[in-house]
Parts: sequence; C-alpha cells; structure tokens
Amino acid sequence: MRIIGTIARNINAVRTPVCLSAKLSPALIFFLAGSHDIGKIFFSFQAKNSVWLKQHGWINIPDLLNGVKHGQVTASVLSHFLKQKTATSSLSAAKWAVAIGGHHGYLPAKASGSPISVQGENKLLDWPALRHDALEELWRFGNCGEIAGLSADEDILWFVAGLTAVADWIGSDETFFPTEKELSIQEIDTLSDKAVEALSFCAPEPKLDLDFRTIFTHGSDVFVPNALQKSAAVFITEPGIYGSAE
Repeated sequence: MRIIGTIARNINAVRTPVCLSAKLSPALIFFLAGSHDIGKIFFSFQAKNSVWLKQHGWINIPDLLNGVKHGQVTASVLSHFLKQKTATSSLSAAKWAVAIGGHHGYLPAKASGSPISVQGENKLLDWPALRHDALEELWRFGNCGEIAGLSADEDILWFVAGLTAVADWIGSDETFFPTEKELSIQEIDTLSDKAVEALSFCAPEPKLDLDFRTIFTHGSDVFVPNALQKSAAVFITEPGIYGSAE
C-alpha cells in the first residue's frame, strides 16, 4: 500500500498539470492510490492461497462470496471511510471509491454509481476491522490530517484513477521493488524515485520558437513547409481557434 501511494505521489509531483494539482493534496493522492487494494483483506481473495488456508486450518471452509472482486470490496469499504474522514457527501465519496476500486478497468458500481455493498463475509477473522485499521494506518502515515471535504470533479477524479493504475503497474515490478525482504520507509522513497526517473516520468521541458522546418526535418530528409504552413506560422502565435467554420 505504501509503495503504490509513494509512487503516485512522486509522479504527481512532477507530472500533474497545475490546473489539477491545486484540487488535491499530495497526502490525499498518497492515501487514495495506496488504498486501492484494501479489498484484498478479504477471505475470498486470501483463499486463493492454499498454503495460507492450510496454515489456518481453513482448507475446507466454504467461500460464500466466491466471485466477488477485490476492487468491489475496495469501493465498498473506501466509500464509507472517505465519508467519515473527509466529511464529504455520500455521492463524492462513492465516486472516489468506485474510481479507485476500478483500477483494473472494472468499475465496481451499481447503475446508480454507488458502490456494490459486500455482505455475508465469514467470521473467521474480523475482516471489517482489519481493513479499517489498515486504512487508518495509511491515513496517518500519509499525514492526511483533517480534510474538510473531497472534491469529485471529473477531471481530477479520473486523473487520480489513472495515476493509481500506473503506480500499481510500477509498484508490481520486482525489477524496482524486490520482494525478498520488507522494505523500509526510506528504501520505498528511494526506490520510488528511481523507478519514476527510470520510466521518464519527469517534468517535460518544451522547446520554444521552433518552425515547421526544424520540427519535421529528420536527418537528411529536409522538410519544406508549403505556403499555407508558412502563413500559419506567421499568424498563429498562441493557443486559440483560427480560421472559418465554413
């Protein structure tokens, strides 16, 4: 959880457009991305590991919720947690929960947009308490503090959803994050920085005042702009709408 949150926060620091960065703090980005797999604290997911079942003597325990995806559990749990922690509306909390829970491309929501509730878990462990404690620890670790509300504007909502998916892919790469040992906080920070840099998630440096010939010439293949392109270069000097709709 900490690895994915750290990667998302580091990418956000160098690649998030200014118009979006003001809408969500780095601490919240860390928490939201880090919480994406909270739904794996769930019997149906853990039961995929037969060794784990044998260790607990649960090999013959029926899985009453087999088929429920961990993203669905994430959305259900995260919706309630965000509403409680951020004093945000049920709708905004639900939108964020579904977006984060849908990091594998499946949106775990009803037609109304609200998360699908998860009921009927077995009592072998106190699963709700385990998930809540993990989210509380992540919240404290990210220094999220007191949040008055959580905007669910579509632009920032889906930007963070995509950021979470990318961070999840990177964090799952054992080339960057070895699994032989538990990583310290400092190691996670260092390895996250190296991974983001290695994958060229860095702030772009635009080159200014380039003409058609410079942009489109490749090696000995010299590009010669036509008359229309030459005129466009003279009159189009900044972003905008040019020309006629006819």
